[in-house]
Amino acid sequence: WNDCIQFVIYVLGGIAAVFVIANQIPGSWGALVEFIQQHNKLQLFEFWPSSNDAAAEVAPSLFGRWLISDTHGFWASLIGGAFLTIGTHGTDQMMVQRYLSARSQSDAAWALGLSGFVVCLQFALFLFIGVELAAFFSFHPEIELGRPDEIFAQFIVDWFPANTGLIGLLLAAILAAAMSTLSSSLNSSASALMNDIYLPRLKAQGKEPTTAKLLAVSRRLAVGFGLLQIAIGIAAQSLDRTVVASALTIAGFSSGLLLGAFSLALFVRRAQAAHVLLGMLCGLAMLLAVHFLLPYWQWRVAYQWYALIGMTITLVCGILASYAFPKSTRQNQTANEAP
Repeated sequence: WNDCIQFVIYVLGGIAAVFVIANQIPGSWGALVEFIQQHNKLQLFEFWPSSNDAAAEVAPSLFGRWLISDTHGFWASLIGGAFLTIGTHGTDQMMVQRYLSARSQSDAAWALGLSGFVVCLQFALFLFIGVELAAFFSFHPEIELGRPDEIFAQFIVDWFPANTGLIGLLLAAILAAAMSTLSSSLNSSASALMNDIYLPRLKAQGKEPTTAKLLAVSRRLAVGFGLLQIAIGIAAQSLDRTVVASALTIAGFSSGLLLGAFSLALFVRRAQAAHVLLGMLCGLAMLLAVHFLLPYWQWRVAYQWYALIGMTITLVCGILASYAFPKSTRQNQTANEAP
């Protein structure tokens, strides 16, 4: 319920921002509509590279390069984004823990389906705020803008009406969004490390920890991941890319590898843990090469494709490993010890 309350505050803050920004534009809604029409801001899909497409600078005549390079193109968003969403919503512990809070599997399925519709409305709301900010600052070219991530905050500080409570509402909305995301990620990270690594090691040693012990360890893990996220946030201030692009790039790495691992477990019966691990290592190596090495050869792959690339390499290498190394040493020992 905390997430629900935080989401409502977050959306109310966004709706309030829409009206405040529109009223601050010289000419209000009429000028905003004219700006949208002049700059074609309502174009939803881009099936072919435009003449001013930044991604087309590498090779404007090659559709293939635009297809894999443009982060705003239709095909990368549809195909690559579909695999990214399957990975984040199907394998990520941060989402799975939300499904587990539902009363039944059917309720969880309904929540997952409806979330797609709600997310579209949420994106439309904040993309429209971005269009409004572009219109507002087009009337004020004298204002020196900072990084793209800082423009909305700059508007709130300098242009939001004071003594109305709206600044407090926007700050509450921003904090609500941050708290919802951080609390979920902290809990999921601590839960995954606890159940996948810590508990199996204790059981292998023949130990049975008490509930109080597990609670204390989980709290320490949450604090540790919190400190790690603080360090990442500080380091993100020096990034050249926007926070959204950087976050989705990281999500493409993790989601692709997890999706490949789940695919091996579900569809390849002969695959064992060692094969899955080898496949994930190969997938990680490929993604690192795609992200860091390809730009040296004037190639750039949009982050939407990372999940598909990671899943494919993990799955293929895992299958090949399962045929090259059909049985692990541990399984052979278990079979020999069986009566």
